[in-house]
Amino acid sequence: ALLASAASLQSGSVGSGDDVPMPELGTGTGRAPQQPAPKRRRMTWMDRLEQLKDFKAQNGHCNVKIRYKANPTLGKWCNNMREQYKIFCKKTKLEQEGDDAGAKRLPKCPMTAERIRLLEEVGFEWTTNREGGFDDAWNRRLAELKLYQQANGNCDVPHSHKENPQLAEWVHRQRCTYVSMQEREKTGETIAEQRLRVHLDGLAKKGKEAPPPPAAAAAAAASRNDLAKEKVAEETIRNRMDILEEIGFQFQVKRNTWMERLQQLKEYKAEHGDCNVPITYVTNSSFGRWVHTQRHQEKLRREQRNDGKKSSKSAMTDERFALLDAIGFSWEVRSTTKGGGASSSMGFTASTDVPPPPPAEYAEYIGNATTAEHEAVAAAAAAAAAAAEGGHLPEQEELPVAEQV
Repeated sequence: ALLASAASLQSGSVGSGDDVPMPELGTGTGRAPQQPAPKRRRMTWMDRLEQLKDFKAQNGHCNVKIRYKANPTLGKWCNNMREQYKIFCKKTKLEQEGDDAGAKRLPKCPMTAERIRLLEEVGFEWTTNREGGFDDAWNRRLAELKLYQQANGNCDVPHSHKENPQLAEWVHRQRCTYVSMQEREKTGETIAEQRLRVHLDGLAKKGKEAPPPPAAAAAAAASRNDLAKEKVAEETIRNRMDILEEIGFQFQVKRNTWMERLQQLKEYKAEHGDCNVPITYVTNSSFGRWVHTQRHQEKLRREQRNDGKKSSKSAMTDERFALLDAIGFSWEVRSTTKGGGASSSMGFTASTDVPPPPPAEYAEYIGNATTAEHEAVAAAAAAAAAAAEGGHLPEQEELPVAEQV
């Protein structure tokens, strides 16, 4: 290259298009040195605020999903603002109460009153939007539940809801989620740790071997390393439970006890004159099924006694039999015909068609019962005997019997 350069000087071709570039000293090549890449400017808080304003201009709200695909960092930033706001409020409250030590124990928080003002001016919400699109599927079910509530006066969607079985399943899952949330509050577990524990307990009940300890704890360890996701999940669950609680959702279903059903049966008899509740009773379908179940349980009990076998299949007890018999309960359903033709109506036969069980049958139960139970069964047996002799059943008040589910 040096010789070619000297030749070009002699020939007077300096500056022509055939010039050979001189190599950089010390490099050994003809390439120019690489320039360092310019440093990316770090996004400031005000930059994020401008991005949030742009998002609102396009979507009409500030509810950026944490997994916002167009700008994932903006979703995380919005979530961080809500977390910082909570810490700021707690710290301010402790300082106002004079608990400086408690305020110092809280983590450092960059949130300021000025930032809160700027965010609120944009329309930023400090809690999860309760009507918006954080989870469209969940909100659709919530809307369906509100419609059910308007039509029925409650949120107790039965599991056998034929009109919308998906809503019934969704309601059941919300109750399970609420129970799991309460358990985590007591144990301090994360969601992944709780799921792992439930999984291992299930394997143990089935007699299966649990995975090795390192593999078994892998999911839980991973969740601990990603506390941000855990916090977001917990916050979402809490917000959803709050929404349901506000509309009157019952997380713990109060099931009717056996004695409550008996009282309903007494009220039905007072109104209709009998205990023959149809299984498809429109006013209260579950009540109709309960009445049918009592006949079935008594049938099982008789079969067990005839076979001399003790089984837990029948929930009918001597006490329950006596209480039902005392109000004229119909234990069997018989077909009746008119004019020898096909069955045209259903007739009910009360237990007074056959001799009532003698008091001796209750001896074993009464001997082990409490005083209140003893009085209830004795009174019921006496009422049944009196009904058989006199051909009628006296009005019975609710007896002081222990509740049985």
